[in-house]
Amino acid sequence: MIDVIFVRYYLNEKGVESKLSQLEKVYGNILNRIIVVDIGATELCMEGKLSHNIKLVRFDSDMMDISAYRKGIEVLLQSSQSYDERFILCLNDTLFLKHPGRFLLKQFKKSLWVKDIKQPFVLGVVDKTKSIHAESASLLNKEFVSTFAFLINWKSIEIFMRSYNDALKQEPDIVLSSFFDIHLSQEPNPYAWGRAMGQDIITVKRLCVFFERLFSQSVKDNHGIVIDVNASILDKLVYRILDRLL
Repeated sequence: MIDVIFVRYYLNEKGVESKLSQLEKVYGNILNRIIVVDIGATELCMEGKLSHNIKLVRFDSDMMDISAYRKGIEVLLQSSQSYDERFILCLNDTLFLKHPGRFLLKQFKKSLWVKDIKQPFVLGVVDKTKSIHAESASLLNKEFVSTFAFLINWKSIEIFMRSYNDALKQEPDIVLSSFFDIHLSQEPNPYAWGRAMGQDIITVKRLCVFFERLFSQSVKDNHGIVIDVNASILDKLVYRILDRLL
């Protein structure tokens, strides 16, 4: 069984309904519950439109989608259900707006063979900073799972929570911090995020980017594994082409 934490930021009510329907269609009877964490500027009002296995939570996020995922996990943990054999698929609405969402949802479903993995894991689109090289100890050199969509087992929850707190308390190493400047606040360049942002957004985005690298590394440091949802060369090629077309 799989639980979904769906963070809404951009989509309107009609768009959310459409994507919820898509989730239910793709995952069918293996879908347990969906927690919709609403962090959008305008509040969703979906009274009477949600099925019994969908819960809507309004949340003021201090760390964009990352703290919203954390809130969703907390809601799931309040349940009396047993979660030893279940998984959590965390995603935000940029999965559908800026990435090939339908393709990736099917890739995640195909990847549920991970039920046999006993140690902590995180599965998603694995990436690495390319064409910038630094000392091997820096998190800049480490592969990480992008947090617009990722799957974890329940053994990874504590690592997620700890990584969240560490991202708030720790400073990234000097090399990674320099990359964040290139990525988020310097003049347009091949590694820039590609949009104008105020300082408040830059600060929060830095935390989020730091978290996803810190979390992936923490999973590995705790005898866990990081898995690419696009396992084959063909899957990787199809994903990259589809992602470029959006």
